Amino acid sequence: TPDENVKHAVATGLMDFKGINHPHVKLNNKKVIEMRELRKKGLTYQEIANKFGVCRRQASDVVRGVNWGWLSEGL
Repeated sequence: TPDENVKHAVATGLMDFKGINHPHVKLNNKKVIEMRELRKKGLTYQEIANKFGVCRRQASDVVRGVNWGWLSEGL
């Protein structure tokens, strides 16, 4: 099935949805690093989310490395 094909492609590395390769990406490496720096400067997750057009949860996950954790810069 198409779903199985996608799962196989991701598992074998034929498709990479990490970071900027994701089809619905709003962030890039530079923005992720900036988000982490802003948090260290005292901005709230909501303020960061508003600045980058993402939800508060996404901002929190990015800053804490839950998402984009493979990009260790700024963690």
